[in-house]
Amino acid sequence: MRSQGARARGRAGLKDVARAAGVSVATVSYVLSGKRAVAEPTRQRVLAAVEELGYRRNLSAAALRDGHSSALALITPDVTNPFYTEILVGAEEMAARIGFSLWLRNAQLDADRERRYLADALASDCAAVLLAPFTPDALAALDEDGGPHPPLVLIDEPVAGRSVMSVSVDNRAGGRLVAEHFAAIGRKRAAVLGAPEGMPTSVSRIESFVQRAAELGLSVPAIGTAHRRTGDAVDQALGMLDADPAIDCFFAGDDLLAVHLLRALARRGLRVPEDVAVCGFDDIPWASLVTPALTSVAQPARELGRRAVAAVPGLLEGEEPGDVVLPVELIARSSTMGGRPSS
Repeated sequence: MRSQGARARGRAGLKDVARAAGVSVATVSYVLSGKRAVAEPTRQRVLAAVEELGYRRNLSAAALRDGHSSALALITPDVTNPFYTEILVGAEEMAARIGFSLWLRNAQLDADRERRYLADALASDCAAVLLAPFTPDALAALDEDGGPHPPLVLIDEPVAGRSVMSVSVDNRAGGRLVAEHFAAIGRKRAAVLGAPEGMPTSVSRIESFVQRAAELGLSVPAIGTAHRRTGDAVDQALGMLDADPAIDCFFAGDDLLAVHLLRALARRGLRVPEDVAVCGFDDIPWASLVTPALTSVAQPARELGRRAVAAVPGLLEGEEPGDVVLPVELIARSSTMGGRPSS
């Protein structure tokens, strides 16, 4: 039920949401902006109150004051990758909830297209630009330009440059979780396949994996990087096995790469996980549907999209931005479990 105050005004305000959720106005602001962590049960109460009251933050005043519309631009590397599809779903869900419209640009793993789409978005009158980069120098042209532009929020990859904030996950924790899992199931020699060189997520995952593996006595004789975020590193993986047949586990930097690897290993006549265990990163919806079901580090992809959009109203109203880092968890499935017993 909407509060009487909200009914009388015809529009719910922050105080109405706070009252309905049983929290302070500051807490409502933190939830909507993503500026500060809020306990998940509390956050869900606030979002439920936002939905129930039909709350729409006063975006138009801030946007129009700066000559912006209430539209957001979202630029993704590859919308066919389920990870980015999930980000899009979360972003659109939050945009609809708080009164933004969302337009999508799909770079199709083309660096020139990514740069062009970003330049066009930043030159438009949109309220903010949300970018999920796939090249380390995605913001290079922006840094050279130096002119004013709408707020830029990075999703997933906090690459260097003039963004106002980033929304990502704890990639170092993810790398550690994989090393600990491989060691716990008795694996001895690991190979790693990461995203393109220089990408912050890949660097963090690999560095933390290698460090934790060394602490646990898990050897890491081979590390490779993909040229793009698809299965183009599979040939590298097979070459690693040719050079070192004792490799008994692979850590793939994303789930699509891991799925391609499962197929290539099967064609080689290798059993997963009995001969080689495979772990991915992302936990896309397909991970549990492939055979064998893929062990993966789960990223809250929809939540990344939601948090990025939720931060925009505060940015438009001059709030001090703060980077958001979300937790991850390892989901163990058949691609690592049920093979050789741990020793």
